[in-house]
Amino acid sequence: MNKRIKVFGCLCLMVCMLAGCGEVTLPESFADTSLIVNENGTITYWLVDDFDKDYYKISELKDMATKEAVEFSVSFKEEGVATAAEVDKVLTLAEDPSKIAVVYTFSGGKSFARFTDTTFFYGTVGDAYKNGYELKGKIAAVKGNSTMSDLELKQQTKDHLIITDLKIPIYLTEKAVYVSPGAVVTEDGYVDLSNVSGTAFILLK
Repeated sequence: MNKRIKVFGCLCLMVCMLAGCGEVTLPESFADTSLIVNENGTITYWLVDDFDKDYYKISELKDMATKEAVEFSVSFKEEGVATAAEVDKVLTLAEDPSKIAVVYTFSGGKSFARFTDTTFFYGTVGDAYKNGYELKGKIAAVKGNSTMSDLELKQQTKDHLIITDLKIPIYLTEKAVYVSPGAVVTEDGYVDLSNVSGTAFILLK
């Protein structure tokens, strides 16, 4: 885990599940660690974990998380990015006061991946190949029984693609049309990737 992410130690380890979907009504809050991938490329990250009121104070945790995000933004170098990470809010969950959420906004997949020390890409298929990502195996249609081969996927150069090794719920403002084997678009509005072996792929339209 990245040494800079001290707040992650305070909140323990992330809950690992992953999902995504298109055109959903987003919940006002999340009971578990979750991700929202916005069509403009920004990432909203709800980091949820147990909260020991006897050991931590919300104000102290927010100060720690904010300082870390500011320091990360200063160190993150990418053209056109002024603020790579920021803390939107820190709160206890109304439905479960024993849990706390730190809500972050990231400038994009690259800043999120570096901050959390994970694999995460969001961009066009063309950019994925340009950045050295290798897509192996077929992906399956969310609706119907069709599949898309590596070669066919490579031709979808302008379509957006998510590549990740995470297993947390991911909500999308775009529509997921093809996903890795084992992935399921749930009725709750996300793609469950908990049964995907290895790196997961989600093709968006």
